[in-house]
Order: sequence, then structure tokens, then C-alpha cells
Amino acid sequence: MPLLDHDLPFRKEVIALSGADSLPIIIPGWVYELVATAIPGGGGSATVQHTTDDPNDVEAAPAAANWVDWDEGSVAVIKSQAAMGQLTAVRIQAVTADATLQVAGNKRRQ
Repeated sequence: MPLLDHDLPFRKEVIALSGADSLPIIIPGWVYELVATAIPGGGGSATVQHTTDDPNDVEAAPAAANWVDWDEGSVAVIKSQAAMGQLTAVRIQAVTADATLQVAGNKRRQ
């Protein structure tokens, strides 16, 4: 059976340079069961943050959004966490080395 558009998962990745925040990943409203994975660079640590602010506002001025740290806090090893509820955007803060944020979720069936 061929894959239909509504069967395709949502996947995005963004990198933050050491000492900086990444650009936000905007989470479309049709995504559910979202999982975020922080991948800190060697010897570094990173924190994933999320917001429920209006996605248009987040895209226009990411620094002005109300960012909330994820439950894991700052991590120095690869960690994943499932989102509890609807988020509009996520980002990663790289503390002492570059860090990668990967997000994946499923497309809500209509």
C-alpha cells in the first residue's frame, strides 16, 4: 500500500553554535507525538527549550518569545523527551560546544 501524505512523519533538525541559541523549529498544528532529541557536541552541554507563543511572532522575533527549558535541563549526553501537549516551536541552546536538535512527530490523521 503506498504512503499517503497524511502518513508521512514530521522531521526537522537545527544546529546551534557554541554559546548561542539555534533558530526555532516551528511545529505545525498537525503534528502530534512530538519527540525532541538533544545532541550536545563533544565535551559540551545543551538545553532544549519550547514555547507556546504564536508561531508568527516566534518567526518574526525568536528572542522575544517566552522560552521554557525542557524537563531534562542542561544535558551533556544525547537525551530525548516526548512533548506533553501542543507546542508551537522548539530550539536548542548550545553552552560550551555546538549542539544539534532533532525533532520528529507524526502527522495527525484528518
